[in-house]
Parts: sequence; C-alpha cells; structure tokens
Amino acid sequence: MAESAATIQIYGPDHMCIAWLTKYDILKWQSNWHTPDSWEMRVPAHVVKDLEDTAINVDPSTPEKHLFELGGFVSCVVAGGERKFGSISIVTRSFNPAEGVDFWAVGGPGLEAAFGRRACMSAITSNWLYKVVQITGTVEHCARELVKSELTNPAKPARAIPEIRLEISDESKTYKPSAGRKAEDYVFESKPLESLDQALERLSRYSDLAFKLRWTGADDPVNPWQFEFATLQGADRRDEVILSPQNGSVLAYEVTEASTNTANTVFVVGRWLGAAWTTAVETLGIADHEHTGFARTECAIDGSDSLLSSGLRERGRRHLIDNRDKQIIKLGYNRHCECCVIGRDFFLGDKVTLDLDPKTIVSRVISVTDTWDLRGGHGIELGVGHEAPDLRSVFDRFHRQDQDRASTEIVVDTKKAAKPKDTTGAHS
Repeated sequence: MAESAATIQIYGPDHMCIAWLTKYDILKWQSNWHTPDSWEMRVPAHVVKDLEDTAINVDPSTPEKHLFELGGFVSCVVAGGERKFGSISIVTRSFNPAEGVDFWAVGGPGLEAAFGRRACMSAITSNWLYKVVQITGTVEHCARELVKSELTNPAKPARAIPEIRLEISDESKTYKPSAGRKAEDYVFESKPLESLDQALERLSRYSDLAFKLRWTGADDPVNPWQFEFATLQGADRRDEVILSPQNGSVLAYEVTEASTNTANTVFVVGRWLGAAWTTAVETLGIADHEHTGFARTECAIDGSDSLLSSGLRERGRRHLIDNRDKQIIKLGYNRHCECCVIGRDFFLGDKVTLDLDPKTIVSRVISVTDTWDLRGGHGIELGVGHEAPDLRSVFDRFHRQDQDRASTEIVVDTKKAAKPKDTTGAHS
C-alpha cells in the first residue's frame, strides 16, 4: 500500500496524541464557510491492529486503548496549508470475508461542533417570557457576545471550554451593511431555545462572515491544545481569480440551480398594541421598490416574541435569505494549475469569477473538499454558491453499498456451498 498524501494525527478524548496514521483507503475533509467542517476516513483493519499493537498498547500494565474512540479527535493539514481539527463521532467496523470487506470507517464534524453542545441561555438582554436572547450591535459583536456567554465565560466553569479563547477583535472584519444602513442597526434574536451553532450559522449566512476555531498552540509544546474563536471575512477576488476549464483551473463542474418557490416579500407580524398589530415588510432582490404583479410572492411569519420593531425587520431579512433560491456549484479543481493556486491566490470564503459555458458567475467559495486515496492521490473539489455540496450524502451512499453487500447471508454446508441468499426486504 502506498503512503498517502496526508498524515492524520489521532487523539484520545483526553487530547493526548496516540498515533500518526499515514495509510488508509480514502480520506475526505470538507472545509465549510458557514457550517462546521466534516470529515470521513476508511482504514484497513490490519493497519488499525498494527498501530494498536505497536504504538498504543505497548505497556501491558495500562488499560487497553483503541485507535478510534468516540469523543476522540483527529487533525490534518488541508489545501492552503491550514491544520484542521475534527471530532470522532462515528466509528463503524465492517467485516465480511466473503466480500473482502475488512475495514474501519470513521468520521465526524470539525471542532466547531462544540458550538452545537451549548444552548443560548445566558442572555445579554432577554425576554424570558418568550425565551429568546436579544443582542444589538454588529454581527461580529453579536457572535462574540454569544460565545463569551456560552463558551468562554470563566464565571461559569462548568459551561466554559478553557482551551478556547476569543480572538482580539478586528473591526475591519465586521460585516459591511448595505447603503443607507448602519452596522449598529443589526438586532440579533435567538430562536426559542436554540443552540449556539444554530445561532452562529444564521449570523454567518446573514453577513457572509465565518465563525471558526483556529489552532493557536503550534508554538507551545507543553500545551498545544489551544484555539481561538475567530471572525473571518473573505476577500473579493473576482477580478484576479477566474476559474474556468479554458485556463486549466477547472477539470470538471456541475451547476445546480433550484427554485424554492418561497416568498420574495415577507410580512413580520409583531405584538398587538391595543389598536393594531406592529408589522414590518421586507423584500428581497429589489433595492428601492417592492415586487409587484406576478413577480410578487408573499408570506407572513410570527414576530410576536420580538422586543423591538428593528427586530421584526431583521427577522424578515433572515427569513428571505434562508429561503432564497439555491445555487450549488461543484468544481473539480486542478491543484497543479499555476494561474489560480488555492492558499496563494484565493482562499475559502473569497468571491471569485467562474467562467463556465454558457454562464459567467461571481460567487463565494463556501467549501473546499480534500480527498486523499491509497494511491497517494490528492484531489480538490470546490463548492461555490449558496449551499455546499453534501459530503455526508456521498459517504452515506458509499457506506450503504458496503452494507448491502454485507447484508447478503452466506450459507455454508459441509457437503456443498449454497449460493448466497439475498435477505434484502425480508422484513418489509
């Protein structure tokens, strides 16, 4: 088996590195802009056993450990040179000698999955009658206040994660509101009883900022397990970065556009103030006037738990953004092309130009998927548009195929071997 292109560090739940893995069938790491990363890996069983016997369980006086433990972690260096960390949340052992199946399949989300393990409970300004958290300020300020309250608050050590600290704020990275609006106009309102990752994703999609945990322990050999909560803002590189089959930067592509058939005009209904309801109207796609005629599609949503009229407007904008028409673009990126090098000329989160016959599209790179295989190959797929391609669905389909093969019952007789009996649908 050839040495794979990426080396994976395996950590136990105690954050101690227990092994370095260089041989596997396939590894995929999807770096996402709006949501936590995701990763999947398939490793031959004999590779896992060799590591456990020679590197992990060398001291017979200590309890036996396994290479992949739920609650453990992994890390590797992805395209662009950044070291990424992820948690182990799925461990599958597959064995079927009749089909030549003998491997471990593991995977999970990026380290930002920690956001999903905290609820938005420590309100800055709260309306507990409706169980919402409300913060006014820039998007970056709202995100930092949420993380400060739920994840890094030393006054609440049971909820704090000491390995995470807040990045020093850089106002140049805060989101820039559209003309005629002030950054301070933003009013964040949590949904009733939502988790921190849901709140941060809504803030990210609204502003096109990203909220990530960056590794900062590289220079500390004593305590390398250190991270900072950082606000990232992609650059506009549409003029200098053109991805196209014509210049060799794109090997293959797939463009999907889907209409959600939802409203472009939303009425947000607030509270009854004795004589009338407080309402706000928001539209999407037209700057100075409303949609009319057949082009106008309406809906109404509840905003009765909002404390301020500005909160109604922000809720309407968020609803329109969350339900806009979808554009999903997958690019097979040529990492050997010198005209547009990821990590040098453009990065995750940047706006680039796509010259794809018959369209020219300007959009944001919202996912980068690195794939390494047993031959030492390294491929990169870019996700551009509103939604990232779903890495999980790819691996689910791959895993289902293995399960379908494994579900075939093998009946062996001492006199003769019967044909495999297909038990698919036996209990339908």
